[in-house]
Amino acid sequence: MNRLKHDLIPNLQRLARLIRREGPVSAWRKGWPYLKWRVTGEIRLRKLARTGSVEDRFTKIYQWNFWQAKESASGPGSGLLDTETLRQGLPAMFDKFGIRTMLDAPCGDFHWMKLVVAKSTLVYIGADIVRPMIEKNTAQYADDRTSFVHLDITKGPLPKADLWFCRDCFFHLSIADIFRALNCFVESGIPYLMTSSLTGSAGPKNHDILSGDFRQVDLFAAPFLFSPDVLFRIDDFAPGEVSTREMCLWSRDQIIAALARSKMLASA
Repeated sequence: MNRLKHDLIPNLQRLARLIRREGPVSAWRKGWPYLKWRVTGEIRLRKLARTGSVEDRFTKIYQWNFWQAKESASGPGSGLLDTETLRQGLPAMFDKFGIRTMLDAPCGDFHWMKLVVAKSTLVYIGADIVRPMIEKNTAQYADDRTSFVHLDITKGPLPKADLWFCRDCFFHLSIADIFRALNCFVESGIPYLMTSSLTGSAGPKNHDILSGDFRQVDLFAAPFLFSPDVLFRIDDFAPGEVSTREMCLWSRDQIIAALARSKMLASA
């Protein structure tokens, strides 16, 4: 787990700006809860690094409520305000590409996506590696067009669907696991993949991690080399915020071509 190494300088810079702007007392009051979370988080990350199973790692993250988000066990990016722009943009994509059945994997706790499903005629399949979360989602939300399955996307097989929607997942997977998941997508025959990319974000990106940790991923850059000819894109951030995160749609053929480019790069 190497998050601390890559986050230390940016966090120190944020702290310095806060001290200059508001003074040391105010900076301490605001910074202490985050510092306490980071210390606890680093201890837990080291415990996760000793956990051999990827499923066990993500299950522990869920059981610990690792991200300490108030709205959703899936993390701070899964709040209703954080997903407002995305929720507004998805219906147009569904219509344009004839999406009738969507695989949402990982689906998390279904906190915000339930609003999208309720306003559509989609057949929805939510999948996640965390079995207790799938069991809870099934008990609370399953109906005649909404179902949940326990699934490791790096092993498959993926259920049949018109779209694999994969938000904020590859940020937490090792490079090898990302490629395993992409190969499972190709094997599934699903026509489209919509997933997250932090395209213009500053800071280290695309370095390898242990699955369960976090780093920024730019799918347009090596080693992934996804096509810049995105079929559909939606800015993925809360209204009024400046962000470089977006959800991008690619076809299965485009993913096959990207995997071929990546293979050629690796063998060069």
